[in-house]
Amino acid sequence: MKLMAYPEILSISAENQKADIAPSYGALLLRYSQDGRQILHCTDNWDADFPKSCRCGNPVLFPIASHVNVDGEANAYIAQGKKYYLAQHGFARHLPWQVIAHESAAVECRLVSTSFTLAMFPWDFELRLRYTLTGEGLISHVRITNLSKEPMPAHFGFHPYFQLDAPQSRHFIKTPAAEAVSLFAGPKSNPVKVEPGELLLTSSLSMTRLYERPAARRFELIHRESGRAICVESASEAFQCWAVWSPKIDAPFVCIEPWTSSPNAINHRGHLPVVQPSESLELEMTIYTK
Repeated sequence: MKLMAYPEILSISAENQKADIAPSYGALLLRYSQDGRQILHCTDNWDADFPKSCRCGNPVLFPIASHVNVDGEANAYIAQGKKYYLAQHGFARHLPWQVIAHESAAVECRLVSTSFTLAMFPWDFELRLRYTLTGEGLISHVRITNLSKEPMPAHFGFHPYFQLDAPQSRHFIKTPAAEAVSLFAGPKSNPVKVEPGELLLTSSLSMTRLYERPAARRFELIHRESGRAICVESASEAFQCWAVWSPKIDAPFVCIEPWTSSPNAINHRGHLPVVQPSESLELEMTIYTK
């Protein structure tokens, strides 16, 4: 069910940059452009299958990134001694957010827990998400506050869909050194430590590549002939897992996604950040071109 027939779109701009945000559609960063060039993938009918599917812009992943399962039971996880269920990537990207501020070059939105969210995620919380256009590019800043009395897991992620100027085979991704790289949603692979390198987009990325604990939190999507690059980076140490994904070899986009931990982290709690009561975790991602 759609939240509204025609979503309110808030626009911001600064010098050569423009961005559109849809607060009622999960505070979705819908479009971002520089000098008229679209950086994020977005089609005219982007909301046709919302909330079932929304493959555009930069969806917000919370309170999980990717999938969860318990003993093979899909969408299940254990919290506070009980079993709960969450669909892929959680619920934040499906819910309407409140607009806190709308300035010429920035928008801030807010999402708080309700009885609806507590049935799936038994913690009270507040998310504040601010999009800002600066000389550095577009900054997405989130503050996750635990309003509960118990420590709260914080499995958060951004999911930007980067527009490709040409077929995938004419691009590559410059990747940092990482403690481990593995494939997800496919045959099990043994994680291997890697040095900085290039991921060639000449084969399917339908099995998500997970870069664990990268030495530098910066990935660059580069068009081979022109050398033009879209860069996504973060100074937030909590972004310990970066996912690279595209559904098929001829898709017009590729996703480079900073997450706070790997899939199913809410069950195994490996490197998953935990926010103490009345405290907050702040995360930031910057997108720019060069």
